[in-house]
Amino acid sequence: MPEREQLLRAQIQVMQPAILPTRIIFVPHWQYIYATKMYHLHVPTGMASKMFTHLPSRSVYIDADLYGGNDWLGHWIAHELGHLERNNANENEAEKAAATYRRRLEHARK
Repeated sequence: MPEREQLLRAQIQVMQPAILPTRIIFVPHWQYIYATKMYHLHVPTGMASKMFTHLPSRSVYIDADLYGGNDWLGHWIAHELGHLERNNANENEAEKAAATYRRRLEHARK
C-alpha cells in the first residue's frame, strides 16, 4: 500500500488542486462500507462508489479492494478533489472541476 500512497501523492502534486485533502485513507472493502454508512453517503442511482470525500473533515476514503491500477487512481481522485474544490457533494460540479485535474495529469504523462 505505501506504493499506492506514494503514487497518489505524485498524481495530486501534478494536478495542483485548489484544495488539498486533509487525509486520504485506503481501507478494506468492509471498512469502506462501514464508513459510507457512518457518513450517510448518498450514491446517485447508476453510479458505483470507489472513493468518497467526507467534506467536513476533508477526508478521502478509498476502497482498497476495488483498486483498478494507477490510471484508475488518478482518474477518480481527480473527482474527489473536485468535490473539495467546489465544497459540495454535487457529482456534476465535481466532474467539472475534475476535468481540469485530469487534463493536467494526462499532460504530465506525455
